[in-house]
Amino acid sequence: MFYQNLLGKEVLFLHEIYYPPIKTDSRLSLIKKCLHHASSKKEVLYLGPSREVISSVRETITELCDGFMHIKVGGFEELERFILGQSRFDKRVIDQETSLLILQKACLSLKEEGWYFFESAHTDGLAEEMHVMIKEMKRGYIKPEDLYNKISRSSLTGDDRERMKAVASVYELYQELLSEKNMMDVDDVSLLAADKAVAKTHLEPVDWIVLDGFINIDRVHREMLQKFMQNNKQIRITAHVPFYTEAVDEFIRQEIITDLVSMGFHLSALEGEPNQGALAAQD
Repeated sequence: MFYQNLLGKEVLFLHEIYYPPIKTDSRLSLIKKCLHHASSKKEVLYLGPSREVISSVRETITELCDGFMHIKVGGFEELERFILGQSRFDKRVIDQETSLLILQKACLSLKEEGWYFFESAHTDGLAEEMHVMIKEMKRGYIKPEDLYNKISRSSLTGDDRERMKAVASVYELYQELLSEKNMMDVDDVSLLAADKAVAKTHLEPVDWIVLDGFINIDRVHREMLQKFMQNNKQIRITAHVPFYTEAVDEFIRQEIITDLVSMGFHLSALEGEPNQGALAAQD
């Protein structure tokens, strides 16, 4: 179990930040504890921020035991799959090439309606630019209606305001075209999971989720994780942030620790392990 000493008392928290010093064996210790937990036939969902971290964790598990029995290792998409269940198969998830073709169609359609910002709608460059902007908005948990609301409340005027309205129109039409074709892009999967996370998720027998090595979490995944935590309070979630040094402590706090604490995580210590970062972050 995970404990934090608070006013001389041991308190159990299910949502914890483990913030140990850098260059320790904290990941190895955590993996061993996960394997021990999994030996009781309880499932562990182990999430990493990159292919390198995920590969490293998988290699370590392979070295320590014969297989991945009761431990699932991957990125946030694994939690998305659990939250969405069978509903993720309701629509076809398209690749970037298909997404660009649909965006180009949306731009051409708006050009025909007289939007002068789309004079270059026949070129690949405009579709690619729109793809980048829409992706950023989806990662920021901004939907077309949210963008329209932001524009209406903004102080933008003239061409700047019209340009943002044009972007909102492309975004809205793009989503409509996807819906007509029963499609979604990979970022829509994250948006849908964030929306669906308001309901209690059937993760049995998963009862421990580990977030290992995240320096930042984009807003759509923060929304998904926070809603999931609020509606699945029985599931332990541990954020392993193995980056503590005095030199980068302020940066790490600003980038990830503050966000995690605001979501309901508590700075704590992995039983039997040093946690100097947690102590420093509480100063």
